[in-house]
Amino acid sequence: MLIASDVVPSFSENAHSTRMERYLSRRQTFFNKSKHPLLQNKIAQHIATISTT
Repeated sequence: MLIASDVVPSFSENAHSTRMERYLSRRQTFFNKSKHPLLQNKIAQHIATISTT
């Protein structure tokens, strides 16, 4: 499981949030394509974890 800090190096706040938005939107796209409930649940938890950090 990736953690936000693994994929997003330190940036200024603005660059950081833009990069996070792109990252989350890619994750969301993958989540929407996934038909497997357990996988969807895991990805949803992953997105929620990233969103709160």
